[in-house]
Amino acid sequence: MTLIMMISIIVFIVVYALLITERMNKAVAVVLGACLYLLFHFIPFDNAVEHIDMNVIFLLIGMMMIVKITEQSGVFEYIAIKSAKMVKADPIAFLAVLFVITAFFSAMLDNVTTVLLISPIALLLATQMEVGALPFVITVILSSNIGGTATLIGDPPNIMIGSAAGLSFMDFLVNLAPAILVISVITMGILILLFKKQLVVSDLNRKRIMAMDEKMMISNPVLMKKSLIVIGAVVIGFLLNGMLETEPSVFALAGT
Repeated sequence: MTLIMMISIIVFIVVYALLITERMNKAVAVVLGACLYLLFHFIPFDNAVEHIDMNVIFLLIGMMMIVKITEQSGVFEYIAIKSAKMVKADPIAFLAVLFVITAFFSAMLDNVTTVLLISPIALLLATQMEVGALPFVITVILSSNIGGTATLIGDPPNIMIGSAAGLSFMDFLVNLAPAILVISVITMGILILLFKKQLVVSDLNRKRIMAMDEKMMISNPVLMKKSLIVIGAVVIGFLLNGMLETEPSVFALAGT
């Protein structure tokens, strides 16, 4: 093993240690490691640039921008509260609804962003119901991972695999969605069995949830309508990307 190989391995290990211990911002640690590889010529600059998949990067940027703009309208809070009221603030039923909502948004947007959006709302409703937040948090995490697996844009690894293998949005949906539906039903059933004894709500707390006005969560109705139209148009673009022979990142960036 040459000295250059040994140093490159050490840099790799140090970067991973920083990621695991979180002693440094993760993005800074990765960029610093990449800069060291280029600075010491562990990898030629041209080769490094060739390994950057701009389709993946632009797709993530586009979707995160769309979600961030949509978040400002309050539509996600509206959906969560409305869903809780639809099931009469029954915590077990809401657990199932929360699973479906999170899985759906994770498939249509991306699972990391969905967890960041849904988790605070789930915690708020758990506090209002005066039940433990753990069942809702675990439900959000599991359903997000499961739902994100179903589509090309649901999870960053899916985006990278699809871009490298030339798979379309429909390729992922057709081949993975049926299995994801089965896995979702099984996982949801297990979660309900595990947590049903913990999810007991008093009549007073139930009335408190039912008294909440979900419409008050909509801070910008015009922005909400525009955002939902854009998301719908982008998803249609994803469904047609194979037929149109257009990279998914183009539709995501167009939506911004």
